[in-house]
Amino acid sequence: MPNLDDQTYEQIVEDALKRISRYAPDWTDHNVHDPGITFLELFSWLTELQHYYLDQIRSENEIKYLQLLGQKPRAAQAANAAVTFTHRAGNDAPVLVPAHTQLTTHEGDVIFETVEPLLATAAQLRSIISFQPSGIADYSDANSRTGLHFASFGSKADVGSMLYLGFNHAFPKDETIPITFELYDRYPVVQNPVDGEDRCVWVSPSAEIAWEYYSSASGGTWAPLNIATDETLNLSFSGRVIFTAPNDPMQRTIGRLKENLYWIRARVMKAGYELPPKVERILLNTVPVIQRTSFHDENVGSSNGFPGQYFKLASFPVVPKSLKLQMLEQSGTDFEWTDWRQVDSLDASRPTDKHYVLQSDSGRILFGDGVNGAIPQAAQTKGDITIRASIYQSTLGVKGNVGAGTITQWLNPTSELRTLELRNEQPASGGTSHETIEAVQVRARQSLQKEHSAATSEDYETFALRTPGLRVARAKSIPLQDRNGKATPGVIMIVVVPYSEFANPVPSSGFLHTVCRHLQPLRLLTTKLRIVSPDYVRASVEAQISVQSGYHPDTAQQKTIEALLRYLHPLTGGNAGTGWPFGRPIYVSELYDVIKRTPGVDCVHRVSVSASGKGIKHNAEGSVIIPPHSLVFSEAHQIETVNADEDCKPRGGCHGEQRTK
Repeated sequence: MPNLDDQTYEQIVEDALKRISRYAPDWTDHNVHDPGITFLELFSWLTELQHYYLDQIRSENEIKYLQLLGQKPRAAQAANAAVTFTHRAGNDAPVLVPAHTQLTTHEGDVIFETVEPLLATAAQLRSIISFQPSGIADYSDANSRTGLHFASFGSKADVGSMLYLGFNHAFPKDETIPITFELYDRYPVVQNPVDGEDRCVWVSPSAEIAWEYYSSASGGTWAPLNIATDETLNLSFSGRVIFTAPNDPMQRTIGRLKENLYWIRARVMKAGYELPPKVERILLNTVPVIQRTSFHDENVGSSNGFPGQYFKLASFPVVPKSLKLQMLEQSGTDFEWTDWRQVDSLDASRPTDKHYVLQSDSGRILFGDGVNGAIPQAAQTKGDITIRASIYQSTLGVKGNVGAGTITQWLNPTSELRTLELRNEQPASGGTSHETIEAVQVRARQSLQKEHSAATSEDYETFALRTPGLRVARAKSIPLQDRNGKATPGVIMIVVVPYSEFANPVPSSGFLHTVCRHLQPLRLLTTKLRIVSPDYVRASVEAQISVQSGYHPDTAQQKTIEALLRYLHPLTGGNAGTGWPFGRPIYVSELYDVIKRTPGVDCVHRVSVSASGKGIKHNAEGSVIIPPHSLVFSEAHQIETVNADEDCKPRGGCHGEQRTK
């Protein structure tokens, strides 16, 4: 902090006296009897006092000021990963990996714990088959190769498309079995982050799938699979599908692999994927792990009965909300351990409140003074332990973000666990260090500049693009109009376009519902929202071109078609290449320009455009006028090539024919 209190009272008065002649030249009496000098001395005294107190501001004061703005330093966060277990050769018996089992890296310096128990079975995924109405594809080999991905339900994921998974062993009956799906996620538009626990609350799936297994009932039939948890939301996210193993599985052969396997399948019941799921890897016996070390019944210290005591834990940084602190207190003639509650601050604590404050970065525990927060009872005998941590976890923070394939060792394995090999296929992530005050100050400034409610059309568009869990490529706020073309007051229509690999990206009902749910808390109370999909206008261009010398006609024709497909596209089209503008007409003159700039095109003889869609009109020049909330897309164009030696004479159109340089 800069030293503000670097001037004495006399220096401040002297400096102020020198300024009188500049600001008040008519003020000539500078003696102490003048009332103006009295005020000058008073404010000099206040200035010196203010400088003194500003110099006393410490980090604790800054944290309090930040809390008034709703911000506080974030504690160190533990890294997360997923570890896959495989049986060593010669062992097929299921092995239970208990929760909180400790794993470590090659060097043994970073410890992870399993979040939940896992029954590691010897079953192996031998066959992966995708069935679509257009045909059958076998992706068994792709699942074991890094860098490959496959469309689980084909390129369109129509109703009736299925994904078959074949296993060489049946799963133990009535046991909980997880299957992990890692989906391809490297698209140009990033999926907005959403907390995994809140995913099912805030995101409505775009499609519906049903999970089934091949049952021995009735001599062999497909029966519903009992799904306990679907973290993937119908294969929309990477995650696990957890099911209860059936009692009556049956083997059969499917596909080119002539092996009797136990099968489960996912069947598309309701289509609507904006991006049909692409799978990079399907894993068995995979459990989430977190980088932390647990401590139990740690002796913290002995209370002396004085106010403002503090103690320190042996290991830190401490994982938030993991500490359970107990005090040895006298109740009648007996002593018992009593739980105390952790709070962010003791400012609102009453004298009898059993509260404490934990500074997670240093492991320091602070107690009250009898006015704000109770004082722990003093020990009956000096040295007796009266404060203990029944459980807490510490983490290494950012050091826990280890690479893929580094978590390979057991810390304290039993004989059963030694029969399993372990490995993290993906790097650990999410580990952070304790946030500095400077970083919190930057975040507080950004928060003050960030919109927290929607008032203008641009606000609604911005918030729609940020919808958690979705890839919203474009959003446009348009006033709703009645049949007479008049704007409806208090109603805002927001057109959203999802990122998709289809020519005309159409949001599903679940997609629209998710956007609406996200915008509802942000709207003005008197505003009604309508979240709709765009109306698409299908355009097709017919053109006649001459090809430059040295270019093959088929190549020039193909490049022209590609240029038109790219130009008449809702996400990559338009003159700026950022997507066709909402409501922009299709001008024939611009189509001339697009075609003539295509490599290999020497001359454009003729261009015409045909379109179909709601509310479109054609003008005299052949251009297409579209409604304000409509977009353009194209799927096919007809390009005719003629001899290059023909003269390029204008035959109509806004530009006539253009010869490229």
